[in-house]
Amino acid sequence: MKKIILFITALLLFNAGSVFAQKDPKAKKILDRVKTIFKSHKTVQANFTFAIENKAEKISETQKGRFFMQGNMFKVDMSERLIICDGKNIWTYDKETNEVQINNYNLAEDQLSPTRIFTLYDNGFNYTLVSEKGIEYVNLIPENKKKEISQVKLFFDKQKTKIERAIISNKDGNLYTYTIQQMETNKTFALDMFKFDKAKYPKVEIVDLRN
Repeated sequence: MKKIILFITALLLFNAGSVFAQKDPKAKKILDRVKTIFKSHKTVQANFTFAIENKAEKISETQKGRFFMQGNMFKVDMSERLIICDGKNIWTYDKETNEVQINNYNLAEDQLSPTRIFTLYDNGFNYTLVSEKGIEYVNLIPENKKKEISQVKLFFDKQKTKIERAIISNKDGNLYTYTIQQMETNKTFALDMFKFDKAKYPKVEIVDLRN
C-alpha cells in the first residue's frame, strides 16, 4: 500500500534530485506557481499510467488508473487495487482476493497524500531546476539520507502549469514512473465517493487494522 500512497505523491508532487544539496530559487518559483494553481481547485480528477521497473530483479509492469481528490480526501482506482481515503480512514481493496484493509489515516506519520504534495518541498528536500525549455524539469533529493526515496524527477507542462510526469527512484532499485494523460478540475463528486461501501463487494473480507 505504501507504494500506491507513494503514487499519490508522485502524481502531483515535485521532482527530486539535487546533486548540490541546495534550494534553487528558480525551481522554487516553479513549485510555488504550480502549488498555488493546484490548491485553487476544489476537486481534481486525473487519468494516469503507472509503471514500475527494477532492472536487477527483471521487473517491468505497467497499469492504468484514475485518481480523484477533494480537500484531504482521495480515491485511486487501479486494475489491481482500489484505495479510498475520507481524511480519517483509508481503505485498501485488493480486487483479486476480494479483501479490504482498513487503517487509520494519520498525516503526522509517514503517510503521503495530495494534501501534503505541494508543501513537501518546503521541508526536507533540496531541489534544482534542470531544464526550463518547453517541459520544465525540477529535481529533488531528500535531505534525510535514510529516506526510502532517493530521488524524484518532476516534469511540468510550462504552458498548462501542471505536472506531466513524475519519476521516483527508490533505494531498493525500484523506479516508479507516473504519467498524467488527462486532468480535470472543479468537477462535482458524489458524497459517497470517498467511502468504501462494502455492499458493492459481495462476500468481501474485511481486515480492520485501526487502533
